[in-house]
Amino acid sequence: MELRGHSWYSFGAGASAVSELVGQAAAFGYPALGLTDVSNLGGTLEFSQQSLAAGRPPIIGVDLSLRESSGAVGPATFLAAAGAGYANLYRLTSLAFARGGRQSPVLDAGFLEMHAEGIIALLGASGSVLADLTERRQWAAAEELLQGCISRLGRDSVFVEIQRH
Repeated sequence: MELRGHSWYSFGAGASAVSELVGQAAAFGYPALGLTDVSNLGGTLEFSQQSLAAGRPPIIGVDLSLRESSGAVGPATFLAAAGAGYANLYRLTSLAFARGGRQSPVLDAGFLEMHAEGIIALLGASGSVLADLTERRQWAAAEELLQGCISRLGRDSVFVEIQRH
């Protein structure tokens, strides 16, 4: 199951139509598919409709640049766990554009606490602040970053990604 799929709504990061992603997930026998386009939720309605028509539950999310309290910026993935989470994804995305502008939307980590309901965070993707800290073996700083996210979203809503590239 893929949680971090990018469609052509992810300008520069994805080239597939939503229908292609949903069709390929079905061909692979995935029980579900996540769509987490970069800095936008433009394909979510199309994705939801097509996933449900294919008999698979849609997993809605967004990849945002996240500015930590230290000032470091890197990607983080946020998934909607429920209806409130879906609404909060829109709020967080809007805040990222309000803070960073149209060209470089960036979400201040402090906003997560205000919009935590129904949100699941995936941390540690390539290029993220957490990945950078662990690659440099800065374990104390990595743990502090994780604890900060856990305090904002809750222990059951924060997951660390492990990827083999």
